[in-house]
Amino acid sequence: MADKMLIVAGGTPFDTRPFGGLKYDGSTFSLNKPKIFNNARKLNNAGGNYRRVWRCGYPSWDGMGKILDWKDPQYFPLMREYLSIIHQPIQGAGATQLPPGARIWFELFDGFADEAYLSNPSEARKMIQAMFANLGDIPYLDFSTGNELNSKDWCDFVEFVIFPEFKKAGRIPFAYGASYCTKGEPKGPMEKQSGIAAYRVWGSNPAADKVKMSIWRPVHNVCDSKSESLVTARDNWRKENIPQPISTLLSIDGIKKGLSPDDYTISDGKDQRRPSHTQMKEAIAYWMDGADNLDFKEGGPAFGFEYLPKAQIDEVSAASVIAITDAYAMRFGSWPENYSEYPLDWIEPECQVGQTQTMRCADGSEIITHICRDGKWQATGTLCPITPDPVKPPDITLQGWLVIGLVFISIVILTIVRC
Repeated sequence: MADKMLIVAGGTPFDTRPFGGLKYDGSTFSLNKPKIFNNARKLNNAGGNYRRVWRCGYPSWDGMGKILDWKDPQYFPLMREYLSIIHQPIQGAGATQLPPGARIWFELFDGFADEAYLSNPSEARKMIQAMFANLGDIPYLDFSTGNELNSKDWCDFVEFVIFPEFKKAGRIPFAYGASYCTKGEPKGPMEKQSGIAAYRVWGSNPAADKVKMSIWRPVHNVCDSKSESLVTARDNWRKENIPQPISTLLSIDGIKKGLSPDDYTISDGKDQRRPSHTQMKEAIAYWMDGADNLDFKEGGPAFGFEYLPKAQIDEVSAASVIAITDAYAMRFGSWPENYSEYPLDWIEPECQVGQTQTMRCADGSEIITHICRDGKWQATGTLCPITPDPVKPPDITLQGWLVIGLVFISIVILTIVRC
């Protein structure tokens, strides 16, 4: 990607919650395409260039709803379509030059909801293999280890189950499954996964070291410039005068006591509030200030910031992403490539691509077949003959009426003179 920084946004999730993008009628799942499209295009338009996607809508998130997961035959067709929409929310096949769109950061596991896999590694391997087989050809999709796989059991699972499946498939995880922990160093979960586990799977040669350093390291609980996880990660990982050796993703994930005036929710009677725009900008500036090079030493960006909404209101989310984009522009003197390139909301198509219909011409002469292309009906072959309208006398214009009036007045004057 050409952008200097990852701007990651949480969008409409792949689940049946009220703000989710899935619908369920009691037997069949379907996508709410306008909702997914409009949310994605607003986040892209605000400058977002990555979207984090969880494998499914986990029951722990709200305890309700119907879950669509990988064993259901509807899962992979709908997931592929869902990913394609949030990657490039532009309608119409006629455009020749599209913006880059959003890449997808796809989480295979969740540390809180997928614990059943810990005691069933063979099932976990089947799931990973199914994901690679059914979604692995998508060029803008980056598979990741999982979200907050922080426990000792999860670290062992990453080492002996998840990482080996990636290596067997010739893939590198997008991010480590553990979020950075400032306590218990140097034996925290991030260190275990990036050190012991990665060493065991990829080895210790220079090529293996390059792999281990390129995998993104999530740093959660970042609220402002004083957040402990941010300060500690900056002290340990960020370098001032050289390309960055470690790819770092700061995230507001976990923040419930921020100062945002509108990005909040009420859970169990408690206010859970995300950071304000000012707080996020301060955190970003704290990481970037004093470093004259923020590129990864192997090429590409080495720094990113993730915004995850609480309110799940499109305009609120987009405004927060714009705040991150403003910090980007302040540092780099340019805008992210997606910024302001997605101006149009969903337009309901007249028809579904591939549909056909036949129509008899008005004079009954022949039947013309129409096919749906780009959401609109287009005739194939010859068109119906156009019957010309019957010829009628032209209407008299205002200028014509003036001429007639002048002639009439002239005749009256001549008549009077002769009398």
